[in-house]
Amino acid sequence: VFVTDGSRELGEDEAQEAQRLASRGRVLGVVNKGDLGDRPLAALRRVLGGEPLVVSARTGARIDSLLEALRQAAWGGTGTGDAVPLTHRRHREAVERAAAALRRGLAAWEQGTFPEVAASELHEAHRCLGELLGWGTPDDVLEEIFSRFCIGK
Repeated sequence: VFVTDGSRELGEDEAQEAQRLASRGRVLGVVNKGDLGDRPLAALRRVLGGEPLVVSARTGARIDSLLEALRQAAWGGTGTGDAVPLTHRRHREAVERAAAALRRGLAAWEQGTFPEVAASELHEAHRCLGELLGWGTPDDVLEEIFSRFCIGK
């Protein structure tokens, strides 16, 4: 998030910083003090691409739009909390393994194979999600978790 003052033009140092941030990925441009103007708006469009949000912290104008844009960026969805970002590789892998097991179980059920096959896949999905939630965590997962911490010697 790159925030600048709407009452004045975008300074050269600000433009360089915005360009530096934009070179690293998507940046949400925000013009605060929108009640006093939107003078840096055109410059931000050029530097960041996209349409910056014009808000006013003093009056609260369009703060709801800013919050929604932040939710979208953080959650990758509607901001309802339905989608939760998985920031650790171990978490993503556990969810991916669970989803694969559920797909296999559903396919087995739909194909009319033995119900035990579908049940076995459901059990595997449950085990994978259990790893994520800390239920009966296997030793290798504990080793990976604790390898990042220094525990007293």
